[in-house]
Amino acid sequence: MKKYLLFLFLSIFSITLSAQNKELTKADNYYNQYNYNKALKAYQKLANDGISLFYTTNKIAECYSSMGDAQNAVIWYKKAVQFPDVDYKIYYHLALELKKLEQYDQAQMYMNKYYTLSGHTFPFGSNDYNKYVQLLSMDSSRFEIYPLKINSPASEFGPAIYANKLIFSSNRPKKGLVKRGDVRTNKPFFSLYESTRVTLTELNNPSIFAHQLNSDLNNGPICFNQNDRLMFITQNTEKSGSGKVRLTIVLSKKEKGKWQKETEEIPLTNLDYSIAHPSMTLDGKRFFFTSDMPGGQGGMDLYVSEIKNGVMSPPRNLGAQINTAGNELFPFLDRENKLYFTSDGHPGLGGYDIFIAIPLDAGYSPAFNMGYPLNTSADDFSLVIMDNQRTGYLASNRPGGKGEDDIYAFRIIDPLNYCQVKGTITNEVTRQPLAQVTVTIKNDTGIVVDQIQSNSDGFFHSFLKSDGQYQFEFRKRYYYPVTGQVKQEDLYNKEFIELDIGLQEK
Repeated sequence: MKKYLLFLFLSIFSITLSAQNKELTKADNYYNQYNYNKALKAYQKLANDGISLFYTTNKIAECYSSMGDAQNAVIWYKKAVQFPDVDYKIYYHLALELKKLEQYDQAQMYMNKYYTLSGHTFPFGSNDYNKYVQLLSMDSSRFEIYPLKINSPASEFGPAIYANKLIFSSNRPKKGLVKRGDVRTNKPFFSLYESTRVTLTELNNPSIFAHQLNSDLNNGPICFNQNDRLMFITQNTEKSGSGKVRLTIVLSKKEKGKWQKETEEIPLTNLDYSIAHPSMTLDGKRFFFTSDMPGGQGGMDLYVSEIKNGVMSPPRNLGAQINTAGNELFPFLDRENKLYFTSDGHPGLGGYDIFIAIPLDAGYSPAFNMGYPLNTSADDFSLVIMDNQRTGYLASNRPGGKGEDDIYAFRIIDPLNYCQVKGTITNEVTRQPLAQVTVTIKNDTGIVVDQIQSNSDGFFHSFLKSDGQYQFEFRKRYYYPVTGQVKQEDLYNKEFIELDIGLQEK
């Protein structure tokens, strides 16, 4: 009898465990298909039943984050970090959600924990978020932002320039008998729209763009090559090889003035991961995109593929200067090959912010936040700049808009230019290079804008805004400190300047 009861108990336990695993798999499937509403309900039921409690708690937080509900995401991430042996990445995501709520003190506390546990270093000079936010807000007169009448109560994003038209994606309801919707959001799929530009801010009523290219699922964002003969379109697939909904990029060619209905997937396509958000350099030699392919720095990373004789090279990750443990999206290259992109991983004002990186001989400079009011505590993303380098468009869900995400025009009043300051630090007497000299750089208001150390060759470098002036301090143990000033006229209209610093032993 005891054996029978034990067998019965084990059978019931096995059946219960199997049912629990089935429900967890169902919740994960919803999540992997971006159906966050259904995934949230499924994870909440599992959490209420005490099943895989740490895992489901974290997934509930991720669902709320993906749905744009920072308030509830914070509540559930704070529950997740209470578990023993918590993954340090959760501190990072909690800090990101707190930034969206402008709770920078708490965000800094949890970001400190992330950097301490991960062994990474802060990607900017001062680890004081309040001072950093103050620094980003100081140049508020650089940009003017204008709302546009083309927006709707739905979502508009991903602006692109095509001749005298603005092309963008929107999930506004379309006229017609057959209406298909995205089960993940219970809203229409995104389609491509066009609007003729009369002026920067005056645009004609939008209409469907190249209707023959709009698939039955989501479409956009897009980019064009240098002569507007090729168009690269982000589209999502029904299912991938792993059963997840994935993004891919398809190519359409223009023949006899018309975009061809037949498209082809670019050769970088892979069913096991997404590729999206295409952008090309003006000369057509490099193709940029975002992907969650294995081997990256975090969630979605930026990649580049060289194009030679019409053939795309294997993609190269843009590296830790650009990519983070978060998501990097929507690359855009201007006429000077400056890289603009969207990130929630680099320090910012909250949500997604827009960043700029300067082209160098070997890659790109560190990423610089473009500051307020281009960026806000809301999500600001998918920027494009006109050929004049002084105007452009971006998307944002900042307060005061017509819908979820709106497109805004902007004008650059004071261009954001950077100068590389580099130099060598040596012993004043022996002229031997000095390593690990701490270089602290403050702006004219006393805020630390960068703090670095010289390498084994005594070399250091930093990128500074060209229209500022800065106080430098060089410190090393057993040496007298040295201070100096770099003025605006030293930096203005220069790509770099070099300093030669000598320290005297005590």
